[in-house]
Amino acid sequence: MKERGNTTKSLLIAVAILGAVGFGAYAYINRGAPEATDDLIVIDTSGATGVDGDLLQALQQLRVIKLDTTIFGEPLFRSFLDFGTEITPQPRGRQNPFAPVGSTSVAPAGPTSSSTQSDFSLFQ
Repeated sequence: MKERGNTTKSLLIAVAILGAVGFGAYAYINRGAPEATDDLIVIDTSGATGVDGDLLQALQQLRVIKLDTTIFGEPLFRSFLDFGTEITPQPRGRQNPFAPVGSTSVAPAGPTSSSTQSDFSLFQ
């Protein structure tokens, strides 16, 4: 009878220790988390005009750039050979990739003439 009391006491101590360790771990993990508030988040957009101005200035500088295309007409450029290979068109895959392999039938797009109103009554 005395063993039962010791077992219960040991169980209660173990539960208390596990609870304390669990609470400590929870407090340690969440110690740096910010508190949730219902306030609206305000974003400062006062610096956006400077960034927008820099972007517009860079865009204007790009518009001024002129490319010299006379190189494409020179004989040295025209003497270059194209070593590329022509890619031949390949047949496309199956019409219905989800159909079982080997089947060639295509599912109808809509209800067929054999469908009746009673076929769809289960979904109403």
